[in-house]
Amino acid sequence: MKVNYIHEHDYYNSVTFDFDVSVLTLTSHVKLHDKAQIIGMVPLGTLEGGRSAVVTGWGHLSAGGSSPSQLQAVEVQEVAWEECNKSYGGKLTNTMLCFMDNQKDSCQGDSGGPLVSDGVQIGIVSWGYGCAEPNYPGVYSHVEKLKDFIDV
Repeated sequence: MKVNYIHEHDYYNSVTFDFDVSVLTLTSHVKLHDKAQIIGMVPLGTLEGGRSAVVTGWGHLSAGGSSPSQLQAVEVQEVAWEECNKSYGGKLTNTMLCFMDNQKDSCQGDSGGPLVSDGVQIGIVSWGYGCAEPNYPGVYSHVEKLKDFIDV
């Protein structure tokens, strides 16, 4: 699909990745079918902690590795914000959340992809150190905290 316009968040910081979200306006409508459906966004007030989620993407299969020929999906578990922030030396902001699992993660090329839990999008692949590194969870833009911007 061709993109007509990219609306980047006014507060996006390319150093810290705070407010890492953009809204793309396409040149034509998406034709919905069994492999292209609309997914809802997480409702305000959703409880955090202990969630499982699925992240999908076309990114590398390992750090510096090859890219797949078909869409990949992996289930990951929520990591407490405080624990994740400690892993990253205090670099997280309140517009970020973290997920990982044993040797499972998003990777380079997955950025901008969805993180889905209980049938709604809760995150957007943003950043991290390496891929599936045991001490560094994947960091995702927190859809609930950025919903006002996304809904515009």
